[in-house]
Amino acid sequence: MGVSSNKDENVVNVYIGIALAGSLLFGYGLSSMNTMKEAIGVEFGWSGSELTANFSYLSTAVYIGAAAGSLSGSFLSKYGRRVMNLCLHGLFVLGGLVCAFSNGFAMLLIGRLLAGLGVGLTTVASPMIISEISPLEIRGANGVRHQLFITVGILLGMALGAPFNFESFFIPTNIYMRLMLGLPAAVSLLTLSVILFWKKSDTPNYLVSVGKKAEAQKLLRAIYKKQDIETEYRSLLAVESSPGSKSMGIFSALKDKWYRSAIIVGVVLSIGQQASGINAFVSLSNSIFQSAGITGSNLSLANVVMGVVNCLMTFPAIWIVDSFGRKSLYVMGVGGMTVSLSLVPLAIISPWASCLPTVSVISVVGFIVFFAVSAGPVLWVVLNEIFPPEISGAACGVCAALNWVTGICVVQLVALFEDAKYTNTIFTSFAGASAIVFVFLIFFFKESKGRSNADSPYLEGRPCADSLALNAKGSVDRYV
Repeated sequence: MGVSSNKDENVVNVYIGIALAGSLLFGYGLSSMNTMKEAIGVEFGWSGSELTANFSYLSTAVYIGAAAGSLSGSFLSKYGRRVMNLCLHGLFVLGGLVCAFSNGFAMLLIGRLLAGLGVGLTTVASPMIISEISPLEIRGANGVRHQLFITVGILLGMALGAPFNFESFFIPTNIYMRLMLGLPAAVSLLTLSVILFWKKSDTPNYLVSVGKKAEAQKLLRAIYKKQDIETEYRSLLAVESSPGSKSMGIFSALKDKWYRSAIIVGVVLSIGQQASGINAFVSLSNSIFQSAGITGSNLSLANVVMGVVNCLMTFPAIWIVDSFGRKSLYVMGVGGMTVSLSLVPLAIISPWASCLPTVSVISVVGFIVFFAVSAGPVLWVVLNEIFPPEISGAACGVCAALNWVTGICVVQLVALFEDAKYTNTIFTSFAGASAIVFVFLIFFFKESKGRSNADSPYLEGRPCADSLALNAKGSVDRYV
């Protein structure tokens, strides 16, 4: 039995590389504006309450665009993953260029909305593509790379924004700011050139669904690095030929109790991830740390530490997500997030309230550590395992949209209550939300490790799913 050539192996790497380019820009879009606030104010003559209000609108624009972009994922997935990639990187190019050449608030707002649409579409497209292109035995590990590159993008935004804190820099501040705003356009132009000139830009799942079975078989041989891919190919055919293989809308899916249970789990986990406060810490880290008493150079240091920890602690998840299983890793991580976030409220009511700045950094870093190995990466892996193919596009889109809407609400609420006297309320609320998710995971989340979405654990017992699950399980058993 032969194996695929190095050229074929590179095909898989390029697929994942294209998907991860979107993930990188996802993270960069979240953190970069946080570092440019003062520079943007100087460039456009904003200060005081005007700067605060305009910056709040610009930050929120990404979330609004992301929510809308997430919902478009289901529609665009019908036209293939290549089309999804072309659209999302086209949006990043437009958004980056509009921001870089903006002459005022209106253009900046439009650019941020366009970038947000790209971020939202990435939320659906990147995990979907990585899931469909990865062998089952490493699907979880590859799925974590989506979150890893989001954290790399977040860290990149923080690192490139560090010179704004220098008294002097070799590039004028206004020019450097516009270069940072335009960076996503450059990255996406490079990615688009790869997509346009590299013809094989779809996944086996989509190729089978449109009848390109020979192409699907060729790609499966590259993915699994062997010539005999009969089991894997039959699994895809079983999904495509099943009675329920036709895509369903979210409202139709909710009428089926098996689909509904999977959707409820996905929705709760998606909302819970953002309700923990992760994007508030990323987008408003300066304000949160300042309200806890951290100022000056210590503020920049706290931000850098948070970004580095977020990035580095995602690496362990790559190796342990397929060993520990999704549920045990998720429960452990969310439990740790809850404990970490509880440290600040406990410190405030304790005799050690004077140590609040130190405790707040420990609390946030601890939270980031546990988030980075659990709720951050595992959510996107799980969403592409628990939804059967016929509802995957619609359900993932709705979950991603709700994830972003929750992020909007959390960021705006934190911005309203950034005064130091509300520090206890902020951290207590985040800890409470994490505690609710912790309990939900224990009682309602089913392990999905080693299962394709055609063999979703939430379809067990569903009569019309039994034959499909048996066909799909043939390519799964050896990995469980």
